[in-house]
Amino acid sequence: MTRDQWTGIIQAVAATLCFSTGAVLVRWAADLSPVEVTALRLLVAGALVGVAARAAGHRVALPAREWARLVPIGITAALHFLTFIASLYFTTVAHALTLTYTAPLFIAALSFLVLGEPLPRRTVPAALAALVGVAVLAGFEPQLNRRMLLGDALALGAAVTFAA
Repeated sequence: MTRDQWTGIIQAVAATLCFSTGAVLVRWAADLSPVEVTALRLLVAGALVGVAARAAGHRVALPAREWARLVPIGITAALHFLTFIASLYFTTVAHALTLTYTAPLFIAALSFLVLGEPLPRRTVPAALAALVGVAVLAGFEPQLNRRMLLGDALALGAAVTFAA
């Protein structure tokens, strides 16, 4: 196996560990507010990206002209993580993850509505099937209450901000 292949495997494992443990780690940090958890998560992630870039020999500083383009992206990412993390304070991990991962539905809808991109024929039936699955998940929740609905709404907000 080549060095590049090993690097790819290590990066894939690291990404899997980061994404698969996020919700559990947020639950462990229940003493902190969603804003604090979001700030810490983004600070640690930014530091790790900076260290990885430096280790790969890349320059970490950004030219001033890049800031105007990157600040809105950073704000959108922060809103995504804030709504996702806040959702975990009000609903189950299963609901939060399932609803957040409806982002591709919002991406398809926004691409069609905002960018005027055509929807492939298979997209609409797939989106409807996904929505039925989400409805089944939410509809058969025996402990559904206002608090959980707030968490579900925040998770949908995370999906929309991810799509943006």
